[in-house]
Amino acid sequence: MTHAEAASNRDGRVMHDNYGPMIWGGTGERWDLLQLQKNGPTDGGDQLRARIRAILAGTDGSPSATQPGQPSGAQLQFRGSTTI
Repeated sequence: MTHAEAASNRDGRVMHDNYGPMIWGGTGERWDLLQLQKNGPTDGGDQLRARIRAILAGTDGSPSATQPGQPSGAQLQFRGSTTI
């Protein structure tokens, strides 16, 4: 969820004072990512989630990450192992 959505109790889980966007009945303290462009629609969270799904599915039209020396469009591959 975006700050605007969480501040406005859009998830309906832990109810608290609405400090989200004023257009959602809040005090306006948290409004970030409500809109992704000036005077745009107020569904910024939905737009972001759709963009992320497209990127993860590889359908966003952007070039995939490549390693130096690999042809354009080659998938990034990680080598070695890590431990935490």
